[in-house]
Amino acid sequence: MEETTVRAGSVELRVRRTGSGEPLLLLHGVTDSGACWSRVAADLADGFAVVAADARGHGRSSRIGQGFGVEDQVEDAAAVLRATADGPVAVWGHSMGAATAAALAAAHPELVSRVVLEDPPFSEDGDDGPSLEEVRGGIGRMLAEVRAAAPADRIRLARASNPDWDAAELPGWVESKLQFDDQVLDEPIIGGDWRATAERIEAPVLLVTGDPDRGAIVTPSTAAAFAALHPGTALLRFPGAGHNVHREAYDEVLAAVRDFLGSGN
Repeated sequence: MEETTVRAGSVELRVRRTGSGEPLLLLHGVTDSGACWSRVAADLADGFAVVAADARGHGRSSRIGQGFGVEDQVEDAAAVLRATADGPVAVWGHSMGAATAAALAAAHPELVSRVVLEDPPFSEDGDDGPSLEEVRGGIGRMLAEVRAAAPADRIRLARASNPDWDAAELPGWVESKLQFDDQVLDEPIIGGDWRATAERIEAPVLLVTGDPDRGAIVTPSTAAAFAALHPGTALLRFPGAGHNVHREAYDEVLAAVRDFLGSGN
């Protein structure tokens, strides 16, 4: 993949580009980076001009400053789209990246043609999930464990932490953890009213979810609530997968995304 830099105001965002055809922007989750999309990008390069961006504070993009939040992520993504494509573009986001993709589509409908939301951090009052502080604590412990391991042991640690993933997913996962700016965890990078966002999205949406019992965030009731607010939503649930849906049901998710985007077959 070709690596380039896009400027968004005073910051630099590292992007990876490959393939040709319909443009597609990939937005990763918290602590990941564009490197974590390498397998997806390679498999979609036959039909899509793929751009995988490192979010600010992740990968090789600029570190964050105080007060960094969802709106900054949206404008960073918009800057990447303006720099890499003409006209509206399909966007696929995972977790934090899915929240950014949804907010991007709501704020800049002229930039987004279709949206794939992979287990975004959307939940309803009463959902029985971990608190934000518990999530942050778990991420901090995971980062510390990866960084403390000897270089030769990090892939083995990645495999032990993610036993259902293909081996191709592991190097990017390790790389991203070593590059992550820990200050991100202290900022409001996930939040806002997802219901209001859903109502404002004009583009068609594919909402991809897994099984909450396996770690997925979006419950069936939350997915149904999103679809009720945005009738142009197609729902796909993969009960054998958790939060990292495309990493745990790879072939099925990739086929569904190809079908939704209508290209690259």
